[in-house]
Amino acid sequence: MERVVYLLGAGFSAPLGLPVMSNFLEKSKDMYFENKERYSYFSSVLDQIRDFSVVKNYYKSDLFNIEEILSILEMANQLGGRRLKLKKDFIKYLSDVVEYYTPQIKPYPKNQLPSNWEDVVFSANPGQSAFGYFFAAVQNLQITRYRMTFDAIRCPSPRAVYALITLNYDRVLENFSNHLLSSYSGFLKDRITFVSDLIDEVEPFSERTILAKLHGSVGLDNIIPPTWSKGVDKKILAAWRMAEI
Repeated sequence: MERVVYLLGAGFSAPLGLPVMSNFLEKSKDMYFENKERYSYFSSVLDQIRDFSVVKNYYKSDLFNIEEILSILEMANQLGGRRLKLKKDFIKYLSDVVEYYTPQIKPYPKNQLPSNWEDVVFSANPGQSAFGYFFAAVQNLQITRYRMTFDAIRCPSPRAVYALITLNYDRVLENFSNHLLSSYSGFLKDRITFVSDLIDEVEPFSERTILAKLHGSVGLDNIIPPTWSKGVDKKILAAWRMAEI
């Protein structure tokens, strides 16, 4: 049986509207000015980013790129002889922006399914359906329809088993997993074995599809900021072990 590993970066989720490094700052500003009360702490983060503009006097830097911004913050912490108190705010900022732009999955009303139901079987939004089909494929699922009911069963003789290694923080794939488990009939219940990044011991390339999130995940308090000095938090060591095997 073939063994396939997908390595996913920001470009995987970008078609859904999630930010990438180059537009993260602008998208976060849109959030802040839309709801200053909810994201009031953004002001201290954005003020710190504005203060970094002085570095342009010394070397070329793109202060619209969140990776460069956070790298400067990390250097100030580690090499500048002073400890900034904003790191927790920056991590919360990263998490809130990613969660804000992660779209919810809205199922198509089953009693209104069009004849080309395959295009909307995973979501009323055709753009999301492509991600649903990817998810089903790496799970080796077969989708069938009987009248207004959908079933999803595992292919009895899959040609490949899959593992996913992602550098993204978002929960796009986990959301599809939850959506399928809540929307499909009992055939699927307990058959999706999407291994999370918190499982300590996983047999490599078992029948279970592995998801290893190397930089952490929103909602789990284990995000590693995208800086020049990426350490490995103990909370995500399991993900790195899975990726290694």
